[in-house]
Amino acid sequence: MPLAVTHILVPMIFVDFLRDHFFKSHRRKWPNKYIFLVGVAGLIPDADMPLSILLTGTTQLHRTFTHTIWLPLIFLVLAAVSYALLRDLKVFGFRLWKSFLLVSLGISSHLFLDALLAGSVNLLYPLKDMQIGLNLIPEDWIWFHSSLDALLLLGWLIHEELEHNISEYF
Repeated sequence: MPLAVTHILVPMIFVDFLRDHFFKSHRRKWPNKYIFLVGVAGLIPDADMPLSILLTGTTQLHRTFTHTIWLPLIFLVLAAVSYALLRDLKVFGFRLWKSFLLVSLGISSHLFLDALLAGSVNLLYPLKDMQIGLNLIPEDWIWFHSSLDALLLLGWLIHEELEHNISEYF
């Protein structure tokens, strides 16, 4: 299973890269607080782990309800509705529709990483029991996940230095 740091870094790097290279003219409309939000949203599906332990004493509920397509779809629908009806509404300084969109993206990133790297996800649960996953990295390769995190962080820092000269801040 990818580490929590991976679930934070991947959506942050993805959205930051999109913002810097494809939406450069709109960069100010997507400040860093949104990059942070998508990273935090990448952790949401694993909230079922502590809840499962609290409710059942086991982790048997892990990768059930929160690892389905329904959760990101709910936030995507909320993004579309809030964009159509409440486009300018801000909550805690965040545009509501952008927040819902990024939460959907963060959760989707989590599902993609889990299905790609470790085990499988049951995207249509509870309607259909169909596990989807490539399981590219064996679970006992814990060293790989920490190495992946180090490479992701290093690559992102290099990108930020080249694009934004972040060394001036230190």
